[in-house]
Amino acid sequence: MQAAIHTSAGQQWAAAVWVFNHVLQRVADVLARQGHVGLSAQLISAKNSQAPRISEFRLYDLSVQDRIFFVEGLRMAHQRYLAEGPAGWNMPDFYPVFMERFASLLQLAESENVQYITGSGPTLYSSTAANSVRRTASG
Repeated sequence: MQAAIHTSAGQQWAAAVWVFNHVLQRVADVLARQGHVGLSAQLISAKNSQAPRISEFRLYDLSVQDRIFFVEGLRMAHQRYLAEGPAGWNMPDFYPVFMERFASLLQLAESENVQYITGSGPTLYSSTAANSVRRTASG
């Protein structure tokens, strides 16, 4: 069974359901600790979906601010998995493949932060843990 995360640009990140579930759970945990309970609940809902063929999450359904929080949560979750390494895994041989898929999602989600706002051209949204900044792509 496969799962996917869709972007507004029509791209998608596809992975085995177990990868999708681990990623969404870890990101949801990070976001909940940061006080983003609603977004965390959306991720848990997508993770627990009983869709007949594919589990999915649509980044394009999120507000711009929630996309920023999602990407920041992905970064933090990715860093935690890197710090923990494969030692705590039941099947450590799967860790490199998992981290490769996670990195590809992080890259895709970061690129999703480039938004096209009608009439204003491309706008880049970047985030740090302490502050979210909006600036035009040209400057």
